[in-house]
Amino acid sequence: MGEHLRYSDEEIARAWVRHFSQNGPRILLPGDPDIKVHEGQRIKAETEWAFDELERLIERDPTRTWAVIRCILELGSQDEKVLDDLAAGPLETLLARHGRDVIEWIEAEAKSNPKFRDLLKGVWGNAIDESVWTRVQSLVND
Repeated sequence: MGEHLRYSDEEIARAWVRHFSQNGPRILLPGDPDIKVHEGQRIKAETEWAFDELERLIERDPTRTWAVIRCILELGSQDEKVLDDLAAGPLETLLARHGRDVIEWIEAEAKSNPKFRDLLKGVWGNAIDESVWTRVQSLVND
């Protein structure tokens, strides 16, 4: 568990957003498309650790994962690609692996945060426990 304290929740979230952002390379280099592609590949390589770190957290520390997910939502709320990847990635995986343990957090956040409620629309329920999925669906349909 100690190895996961190497990075703060915000550091993980910032790198994760940068990794999945549709805007990163275009903002950095508005010129030659080939340079943008190269820059995008460099950004992906530099931020891959955040993807891996969040995957490890999902397995081992749902509480911290929840904090990072909320931070990603805050930092990436203007980027549709980030939001799509967050919903269908870490949030969906957290619900699939720890749904019964985290559903109350999910419900509380959805009731107080419209951005989070919208984010839930991007979660697919295929691997989520049916009782948890029913509760998620009721949040989305409210």
